[in-house]
Amino acid sequence: MLRFLFPYIFFFIFACQVSENQHDMEISPTSQPVKSILLYHNIEGFSQDSIIAVLEDINSVIERVDHRSVGYSLWSVQSDTIDSYRLFIEGEWADQESYDVIHADSSFRRVLDKHLPVLTETRKWDLYRRYEKLKVD
Repeated sequence: MLRFLFPYIFFFIFACQVSENQHDMEISPTSQPVKSILLYHNIEGFSQDSIIAVLEDINSVIERVDHRSVGYSLWSVQSDTIDSYRLFIEGEWADQESYDVIHADSSFRRVLDKHLPVLTETRKWDLYRRYEKLKVD
């Protein structure tokens, strides 16, 4: 079982189990947006168009689970003179609660299974960071 979960590290490090009734929970007004950034020197094995198509399919499920979260997008550096970290995949979530609900949802897990070959390749990031938006006190 663990060997099947390993490729999903790309999408989540510690997904929480969330009960069905939490889909309708109130989100705290103090909750902050969350972003994940996965930096790559290069993604081999699949074209950028293929990766974008997979992310769009995953994002369609994310939209159904929680319309407030954007999901994933692929970015490329603008300059040809930059040779490192040329690509990144951004994950954009309304807040941590939204991230947890999406990543525990069975339809989200099914779409990950559907795209396992691409996700196995894209989980080989060079640098991963999660960020939360800061607010002025």
